[in-house]
Amino acid sequence: FGGAPERAAWADLAGLGLFGLGLAEDQGGVGYGAAEEVTIARLMGRNLVSPTVLATMAGAHVAAEAGDGDLVTAIAAGERRVAFANLRSPANSGPLDLQLIDADEADLLLLVEATGALLFPASRMRDIAGIEAIDQTVSLKRAAADRGSACAMVSGEAIPHRVSLMISAYLAGASEAARDMAVEYAKAREQFGQPIGAFQAVKHMCAEMALRSEAAHTQASYATLVFSTGAAETGYEVACARTLAGRAAVENGKANVQIHGGMGFTQEANAHHYLKRAFVLSAINSTRRGELHRIMADAQV
Repeated sequence: FGGAPERAAWADLAGLGLFGLGLAEDQGGVGYGAAEEVTIARLMGRNLVSPTVLATMAGAHVAAEAGDGDLVTAIAAGERRVAFANLRSPANSGPLDLQLIDADEADLLLLVEATGALLFPASRMRDIAGIEAIDQTVSLKRAAADRGSACAMVSGEAIPHRVSLMISAYLAGASEAARDMAVEYAKAREQFGQPIGAFQAVKHMCAEMALRSEAAHTQASYATLVFSTGAAETGYEVACARTLAGRAAVENGKANVQIHGGMGFTQEANAHHYLKRAFVLSAINSTRRGELHRIMADAQV
């Protein structure tokens, strides 16, 4: 809980090269690309890995784009941990009002905006206050920071698009895990002398879960290919991926709880974890309205 398993295995994750997976070798990375990062993110979503792992992978890209070689090396080696910082409201001027997501023991905070990204030293956060998260397995804090206190800053849409792709893949993976959990329970739970999966209503729910997961995974994969080519429609495809993946994770999380029946609404059942994590990840640098606005703005008429 609260990213504890990931923190315990941090050195192993760094040893596998995970935090520099998508960086070029001359930047201190492994030399793979966005496709490999998205593949790993999907598996993370299936297992509800702490968002700090994604944030650290993304943070290495920000440091590399900012030209800070020492910081890249420290992040890739697992010596500096990065957590997501999310804007609570648009910041036109004055201090940034932030949510720090699973930031216990984080050294850096990553704020991703529509046209850029910033890395802040955790020591520059102020007015920190713990708040209760809908997902009790991650910590949530409120904090303030000045934009000028960032230690690395990049502009452009490349980093925001890459982060959105990784989050989309994570959400697609979470939707798949919720689907699989629901299907297994539908095969095992019996009512009126037969598995509940034999009932038409449950069959339809599982089928819809499968369709949502497939659409989310397919769009995230396609958007990653488009991103890798640098095509002009990258923003449109990434927004589509984020929209489909967020919907799949949330709706599949709800359906999983419902298929588990009365037990699914209890704290002891695991079904609720996928739904709650879907809400948390969907909110990072994104809103449904914002993504739909991007889709409409970039759509080819």
